[in-house]
Amino acid sequence: MDKHTFGIIGGSGLYEMEALENVHRKTIDTPFGTPSDELICGTLHGVECVFLPRHGRGHHLTPSEVNYRANVWALKSLGVKSILSVSAVGSLRERIEPGHLVCPTQFIDRTRSRPSTFFSDGIVAHVQFGQPIELELQRLVFEAAQASGAVVH
Repeated sequence: MDKHTFGIIGGSGLYEMEALENVHRKTIDTPFGTPSDELICGTLHGVECVFLPRHGRGHHLTPSEVNYRANVWALKSLGVKSILSVSAVGSLRERIEPGHLVCPTQFIDRTRSRPSTFFSDGIVAHVQFGQPIELELQRLVFEAAQASGAVVH
């Protein structure tokens, strides 16, 4: 994976990253409106990162209220090319217990009542969604989680 600025979107319970160093905050306006919160820029173990709490600090946005387009646009405007999104969800599989990590290869987005594309107003595009997860990033996350002692699926 090429060296570039890395984005982290925190889900429920992850509103800041204490391990970030050289921290500075940025407020960014986008063509899609305001992101969920300020973008927190810094370095994490020598890697340039931008952190954004998906639901805002204090968890004041529901999933359908999150302005995903503004979030992605803001991250991209700061040079982010890969995003790790952290979510707290459950599983119906008994072997996946609370506290385990899951690195998905596919997902179904069930949020409603919000735009689901960057394209509209005369701009038409067909975006492939057969492999929505960057496989090299998934492999790196999986290996790092295993090395830390986490149970990873």
